[in-house]
Amino acid sequence: MPITPSSLAFTYTKGTDVPPYRLMEYQTLPIAPHSSPANGQKFPQTDADWVTAINYTDTTFQVRTNSAANNLSLGTHTTTVEIFQIAIENNRQVNYPLGSFDVTIEVLEGQESVVTPSSLSFEYDLSQNLPGPQQIEINTWRNWFLNNSASWLNASEASGRGDKTVTFNIDGSGLSVGIYNTSLTFNDGLIIKIIPVSLNVTQTIDDELTITPSQLDFQYVKSTSNPPPKTIDFISSHDWTISAIEGWVNIGINTGVSGSHSVEIGVQNLEALPVGEYNAMVTVTNGVITKQVYVSLLIIEYLQNFPSPDILHFTDDENLIQVATSNNNTCLKLLLDTVYNDSGYQPEYRVPFFKGISSQNIGVELANIIGVQNLITTETFFDKPYNEILVNINVGEIHVFNGTTLIDSRIENINFLKGVRPDNGVLSEVGNKQYVTNTGVVSFSFLNESRTTVSRIVVSGAINQTITIAPSSELFYTFRFPLNGFNLKTGDVITFSILDQNIEVVIREKDVDSSVFFWENKWGCFDSLEFTGEYKKTSSLKHQTANYVNNYNTSITKILDVDKGIKHDVNTGWIYAESQIQAIHNMLQSRNIYLLKEGELINVVPKTRNILLQKSKESSPSRKLTFINAEK
Repeated sequence: MPITPSSLAFTYTKGTDVPPYRLMEYQTLPIAPHSSPANGQKFPQTDADWVTAINYTDTTFQVRTNSAANNLSLGTHTTTVEIFQIAIENNRQVNYPLGSFDVTIEVLEGQESVVTPSSLSFEYDLSQNLPGPQQIEINTWRNWFLNNSASWLNASEASGRGDKTVTFNIDGSGLSVGIYNTSLTFNDGLIIKIIPVSLNVTQTIDDELTITPSQLDFQYVKSTSNPPPKTIDFISSHDWTISAIEGWVNIGINTGVSGSHSVEIGVQNLEALPVGEYNAMVTVTNGVITKQVYVSLLIIEYLQNFPSPDILHFTDDENLIQVATSNNNTCLKLLLDTVYNDSGYQPEYRVPFFKGISSQNIGVELANIIGVQNLITTETFFDKPYNEILVNINVGEIHVFNGTTLIDSRIENINFLKGVRPDNGVLSEVGNKQYVTNTGVVSFSFLNESRTTVSRIVVSGAINQTITIAPSSELFYTFRFPLNGFNLKTGDVITFSILDQNIEVVIREKDVDSSVFFWENKWGCFDSLEFTGEYKKTSSLKHQTANYVNNYNTSITKILDVDKGIKHDVNTGWIYAESQIQAIHNMLQSRNIYLLKEGELINVVPKTRNILLQKSKESSPSRKLTFINAEK
């Protein structure tokens, strides 16, 4: 089999990376085994140093050009590469040709790097501020190096690849009056350019212009008053003027005579400016010396985001309180004020402002106040499962150092429930369709945000009756209904209708056992699931020991802890829908689970945490769960 392809063509532009390798196919010769490491090796033979053959396998090898291509003259170059295989025969090396191929490379001229300007010149008066930075622009597509040997000249970049702007600053440490010269050497591998740099250091003895501070920072919140002006203090040996190009800078006094002065610098005409960051320079000159004061302005969108008392909120949603300010050295102070289940709570937050905005989520604190719920009963139940929390919020902006209150407002009667805002008002993780046996329990919770009065529950299907209840209009409800006593048969369907909620219950077949679990879901309401597979309860006695040295040749073993655990192994039985698997998974994430077994309600903790990873057989779609008794 000849080497394929029989020819290769590369294109190379000087100063750039060499072209990627090409893959060749060939057929090696069978050779007798030999202990020599050279036996079976392959090697190329060519009169060109710019081409290389590497990475041989039994069927392929790679061909590429190398850095020597950069030394070739412009134009087309061709060479022939022959591949040989080494065989050791009678302790003698024999080189067998495997084939040859032609390689052509077209060498193109690379674009020459451009460096501008061709020189840099700095002027530095020791009685004034350091001169401003200067830059050179590098336009190239090559790797480059920029050598700088002067200690008084700092460069932002010393090397790179491609286009770059390099900034140079003067380091005034240790400089005295005089002229300093140095050269920057630019090298991209093809060309070398020299950029002369000069620094003229002078000192004005009789002239004076000192200014403090050298920087002023302002923040402005849209649709509010302008921030107050700030003062610069300066001493000038001559008459002076102050100016700024930017129209949003307001200068109190523009001219004056020599001596000590204080001038107010403020901001103006801000409402028309878009939100963002702005910079300006206030220039102070006395005819001999010129200095600048840097002015920054941050414009912030007007922002006051508070929870509305007109809607219901949920603790796990993004309940952000956000405030914007144009003040400095202040923080957001929040005080939550609530009475829950006859106990008072007043958690307080102090949140710093970042770029004029401060944010705090209050939902976590309120969820902690509501806390873990108690399972009131497993019998028939229709009521709200716990009290919603009603909170008042004091929002203030205070000074960090002296505690002065700058802004103080209060939002009252903000209503919260646990969890996140539900879809379709359903506060249940088992859904509107449930599978239970004829002795199981139906549990369902829902939202009644309009506070519509509820006075009856309509039951239809295998049971036809209307349950009359005391009229009420709570914000949310939990409905629990045991099915024992109705003589329902497997396959029966019952529908419970409450307001606009319909709960469809399908009677499933009894199996080995019946285990009913209740758990507090993310909304703080109790859901229930019935499992019909095998149930097994076991006791375990475990202890933890430690050995202590008694003397030089004996030790004592002490019992540190004794665990008298109760384990509950439960098989779910037949699972009818994917929604049931998700409901079981949600139950296992709860921190408040009860097992109802033979009339006893047991608080348990799951040892199985994720059934979504379990695989079930198609003939028996069930899951195995393990629980232990919760610590009391």
